[in-house]
Amino acid sequence: MKTAIFFVVFLATSLNVCVSAEIIGDRIKPFVSAKTYYDSNLFRVKDKEYLKALSGDDRMSETINQLSLGASFNYKWSRQEMEAFIKKDILRYKHYKDQNANQDEVSLKLKLNFLDKVKATASETYQRSLVLKKDFTSNQKNEQISEVKEVSVGYDLPSGFAIRALVRSERKDFSLQALESKEYTNNTYSGVLSYSPSPDSTFFTSYHINEIDYDKKQAVGGRFVGNDSTGEMFKLGYNGKLGGKTVVSLSGGHSGRRYEEFGSRNFAGIIGKAQLAHQLTGKVALSAVAERWLQEEIFLDQLYSVDESFGLTATYKPSAKIETYLSGSATQKSFRGDSHLALTVFQQRSDRLNDLAAGMGWNPVRHFSLDMAYRFSERDSNYDQYKYKSHGLEFGASYKY
Repeated sequence: MKTAIFFVVFLATSLNVCVSAEIIGDRIKPFVSAKTYYDSNLFRVKDKEYLKALSGDDRMSETINQLSLGASFNYKWSRQEMEAFIKKDILRYKHYKDQNANQDEVSLKLKLNFLDKVKATASETYQRSLVLKKDFTSNQKNEQISEVKEVSVGYDLPSGFAIRALVRSERKDFSLQALESKEYTNNTYSGVLSYSPSPDSTFFTSYHINEIDYDKKQAVGGRFVGNDSTGEMFKLGYNGKLGGKTVVSLSGGHSGRRYEEFGSRNFAGIIGKAQLAHQLTGKVALSAVAERWLQEEIFLDQLYSVDESFGLTATYKPSAKIETYLSGSATQKSFRGDSHLALTVFQQRSDRLNDLAAGMGWNPVRHFSLDMAYRFSERDSNYDQYKYKSHGLEFGASYKY
C-alpha cells in the first residue's frame, strides 16, 4: 500500500505542476476498457450434478462484465527512468452476484544506468484479485492479495559477456480463513551469465533458487507437517535469429524441489523449452512452442506433475487496423508421487488438456480498439470427475492514450 499512496501523491503533484498536452501524452497515459465474458463452464466441472454436490448451485454458465480504469506513468532524467502503473477492475457477475469484486494493481519501478555498463532495477507491485471459480470450487468469494518486491543488477562486459543477478520476494494471502494454510512467502535468488557473439545471437546459463515458507503447517494423515520447501533450477539456452525472418529460443536443464519436514515429497527431473517464430509473409506470422516442466501439485498423494505441451499460433494482419489470430495447444499432464502419503491408495492420475482460441482486433481510429475472441478448452482424465469442456466468448472495447 505504500506504493499506492506514493503513486497517488506523485501523480497528483505532477498534474498540478504541469498539466500540458505534451506531459500528458509523453509521461502519463490513461486507459479505459470494457469487456464482456461468457463462459459455458465457469467451474470447469464435469456436469451440473457434480457442481451441485460441490457448491450447492447447478448453474454452470456465467456472463461477467468487466470495467478497467488506470494509467501508466513514465519519467526520464539523464540515463535514469521511473515507471509507475495503477489499475482498477470492476467485475460484475450476472448469476453469481456474490462474486462481484473490485481488483486493484499498483506498481512502481526504477531503472538506473551507471557508466553504460551497470544497470539496476528496483520494483514493487501490489495486487488484489479475485480467485476465479475454475481455480477455487466454492460458493464463497476468495480474494488473493499479492505483494512483490524485486531488485536486479546487471553488468555488460565489452567482450560480449553479461552478468545478471536478481532477488525477488513475493507474499501471498487469501481472504478466506479456510485457506490460511496456503498463505506463504516466496523468496527467489537467480543469476544469469550470457554471451552474445553478435547482436542477433545470445548463449546463456542460469541458476535459480527459491524458498517457500508457509505460515501454517498442513494436516497429513492425522498429524501436522510443515510444507516449507526449496526449489532449484539450472538451465542452458540460446536465443537468436535464423536468417532475417525466423527467431528461435532453446533452453534445457534440471529442476527440483526439496521439503524441509516432508522429504517424501521431494522431486526432480529434466526440463526444456523450444520456441520458434517465423514471419511467413508481410501479413502472416507463425509461431510454435514445445515445453517440458515439473509442477508442484496440491494433492498429497500426487506430489508433482510432469507437463509436456505443444502449441501453434498463426496471426494474419490484412490491414494496418485489423489483426486476426488462431492458436491451439495440447498438454499431457502426468501426475507422480507416493500414494501412501495420505494413508490411501489411488491410481496414478493422467490428464490431457486441449485449448483453442481465435480472435480479431480492430483499431478504427487512433487509441481506440475493438476486440472479440472465442475460446474452447477441455480436459480428459483417467479420473472421470476431472473431465470437462468449456466454450467462451469475449467482446471488448478499449481506449489507450
